[in-house]
Amino acid sequence: MRYCLLFCLLFLFNAAFAQTATTNDCMIPYRKGTHWGYSDTLGKILLAPRFDSCGFFTQTHKSPGMYAFAFENGKVGMINQDGQFVIAPDYDSLDFRYFSTYGCVRSNMGQKRGILNVNGQILIPNEYEDAYPFSRRYFLVENEGKRGLFHADGTPCAPLRFDRIYYQSLVNKKTRQSVFGCFLEEGEKTFLLSESDELQEITLSEWSDDDDVAAPDMAYEGYNQQQRTLPKVTGTLSRFPGMSALLYKIEENGYFGIVDASGNVVTPAKYDSIVYIGAQMGLFPFFCVYSGKKAGVLDHQNQIILPMKYDRVVFKNNLFITSKKGRKGCLFTNTIYPPIKPKYQELHYLYSIPVNSRWSFAILSVKKSGKWGFVGENGIEYFE
Repeated sequence: MRYCLLFCLLFLFNAAFAQTATTNDCMIPYRKGTHWGYSDTLGKILLAPRFDSCGFFTQTHKSPGMYAFAFENGKVGMINQDGQFVIAPDYDSLDFRYFSTYGCVRSNMGQKRGILNVNGQILIPNEYEDAYPFSRRYFLVENEGKRGLFHADGTPCAPLRFDRIYYQSLVNKKTRQSVFGCFLEEGEKTFLLSESDELQEITLSEWSDDDDVAAPDMAYEGYNQQQRTLPKVTGTLSRFPGMSALLYKIEENGYFGIVDASGNVVTPAKYDSIVYIGAQMGLFPFFCVYSGKKAGVLDHQNQIILPMKYDRVVFKNNLFITSKKGRKGCLFTNTIYPPIKPKYQELHYLYSIPVNSRWSFAILSVKKSGKWGFVGENGIEYFE
């Protein structure tokens, strides 16, 4: 297979970090039967499967180390990379969406939510209909339509009595003083939460939104949609739907090819169909070409990315998903590894594990023999 110059550059770039494929501390959830543990990218077991389920490790600036959720006996907790629970598996669910930024997880017990920090300390007890970080400084809690605030350390700040709490930038109409702060509404009253966490009642009619400057006109200057006539071209030209690059589809004698804006042939008109399927970094377009009942992929320089041997190819998340005889495989655009053969019932890009500042290791979610598991971009299956 011949790869385009862009692919070669990306491969050479990533090759500098190829040692991470043989010596790394990436921990990937690994399924053995009905139990889960962790392996490295090569499938070597690091933590023996013993959990009902477990997630990918993530980190927060609030604490060193990495953490993941793990289920045990139907309840979920949080573990460190040694497999030890730092948050006991006592909860119905844990929400990790705030973890990397705020160093906390939202806990659910029944219909009530609370907040735990990375050490398992309860910051907000499970007594609220909702609880979540409102900023790096506060947590917002809700019960029966009323809202209140807690400090980031879990101490109370504003009582649970307000109808609305929000951040906004306002300008005093008289003094032109500009204020960006946390505002709390209670009935007809509005309060500003000061830097010292004091509630100061304000008259909202004396203030206005600091948003009276219209955004500049960023109207897109589109391409001429009329059919072009190029001096070097004798076939019929048309645009590729959804593509902004100055490349055109040409039809000659019932076959299709590609020409550039000057009429130079990029791809000879020899395919039954050509479809634009996407672009890497929004700049380098890819085309799915069909001949007979087989499909392959070409780049904007007519280089073969995938040979003509698939039933169908789609491009999503910098990933070519191939289909053949009802099975799916793939090829990443920025990997040192070869294509993954079509052998899965389902295949989806799931997650990229940061390896260093320049490279992440991609993980796929796949379905095989009716069961779901993970596969690395290197083709290693993390299940058995």
